[in-house]
Amino acid sequence: MQVDHILPWSRFGDDSFNNKTLCLASANQRKKGQTPYEWFTRDQSPDAWAVYTQRVETNHSLRGFKKRNYLLKNA
Repeated sequence: MQVDHILPWSRFGDDSFNNKTLCLASANQRKKGQTPYEWFTRDQSPDAWAVYTQRVETNHSLRGFKKRNYLLKNA
């Protein structure tokens, strides 16, 4: 496991709790400097973004800036 910046620190400069998540080290390496939207729409199956957004939307513990960071499209 690794701590990943949801929105890449190199691009957004946000090192706050709201921009961090736990992930598998292998997934973090594949994501590199991309946002979740960029990673899911470029490197995953065509329906991966829809499945991911559904998971985020139905997770009631996610709200505010953290939820926004997970779902941001226009970075």
